[in-house]
Formats: sequence, structure tokens, C-alpha cells
Amino acid sequence: MIPTEKLIPNTGLLIENSSSDVMGRMMRIGLMARSIEDLKSGVEIVSGPDNQEADGLSIKRITCGAPVPNQLRIGLASSAGGLQVSDEVNAAMYSFISKLTGIGHIVEEINQSQFDFHASRETFLNLFYPVLASGMPSLIRWIARYLGGVKYLDLSIKKYFRAEKTRSNLISQLESIFNDYDILLCPVTATPAFPHMKPDQYTGSNPIYKKKILMEIKKGYSIE
Repeated sequence: MIPTEKLIPNTGLLIENSSSDVMGRMMRIGLMARSIEDLKSGVEIVSGPDNQEADGLSIKRITCGAPVPNQLRIGLASSAGGLQVSDEVNAAMYSFISKLTGIGHIVEEINQSQFDFHASRETFLNLFYPVLASGMPSLIRWIARYLGGVKYLDLSIKKYFRAEKTRSNLISQLESIFNDYDILLCPVTATPAFPHMKPDQYTGSNPIYKKKILMEIKKGYSIE
């Protein structure tokens, strides 16, 4: 379970420094459990403000709302905004959709103009990488950006606030989608997990891989 922002404090997840607050806005502590009832009990215990995050959401007791209707309206973003998805992931997703429609729920593709998936990916990178860059020595940051081609290591405050504005707009777009749908269904990942590879050698405890990761995808492209 990935909780709502500020529901479970991130205290202890990040080393406290000047960038931890920004990084914390993009990271969540979630729970794994055997059942919904166990999740409910766990969230009641660990949620709420603490000494480090005083603005956390306070939940004394989670109450179940109205029963789940027999017919949910489910919005589908099958390619998450144009990403190429492997046949294996598509098959798993549409098998699940078939089960949903088989018990009476409505599943329909959302209008791609309702949410800008490309902007969401770009915004994450524009917020995440500058946080990493702020802790880098200036020489390493310069090499990564100008010789390594890492374009997101831009520490411009103007660019950062522009990304924050886009983030707010994207949240509004999602809220608008949930005016029409009960659930938004997307592929979790574009491909199955890469196969395990045996390291070619070790440097101390660090594995060294000399071979490229290669996984053929049925749609005709490969990941290297």
C-alpha cells in the first residue's frame, strides 16, 4: 500500500539535510500485509504527525465508507501516455480487465488529454535530480551535466518553481479524472523484471557487470 502524502511520516527514511524535505515529498513509506484488515490496523498505528513532521494527517480510526458499488467506473490509461508496453504486461493487464468487466464493472479508456503523463515524468525528473545535484561537488555536477549529458541537473530556482507549478497542475488534472471515475488503472511497469545476471567479478563487495542487460521484447525492441 502506498499512502497519501503526509499520512505516514517519513521520519527515519531520509538522512536529515537541506534537501531531505524536498526529497521526502516524492517518497512514501508504505505497508505490506496479508489482508485489507491488517493494512487498516497498521495504518492506524503508524499514521499521523510526529515530532519531525508536525503537519502530518491525523487519523484516530479508519472507518469504512459506503460499501463498494456493484458497478465501478474505471478509467484505463493502457499505455500511461504513450509508453511502449510489452506484450507480457499487456496480457496481464487485459486479463485483469476481463475479470473486472466479468463481474459488472465498467472499464473505459480515458481521454489522453485528461492527464499529461509526459509532463508528469518530466516534472519528476526536474524535481528529483536537482535535489541529488545539490549534494554533489560542483566539479562532479559539471561533468555529469556537460560531459555526461544529464540535462536535469539544473539548479535554477526559476526552473524549480516552474516544475512545482506543473506538479500542482498535474494534481488538479488527476482530481478532475476522479470526478468521472472511481479508479484509474495503469500498467505498473513497461516490462517484466530483468532476468538475474551473475556478476563477472567483484571489487570488494561491489559486483561488476561487463555484459549488457539485454531483454528481447515481443513487440520488436530490446532494452540494453
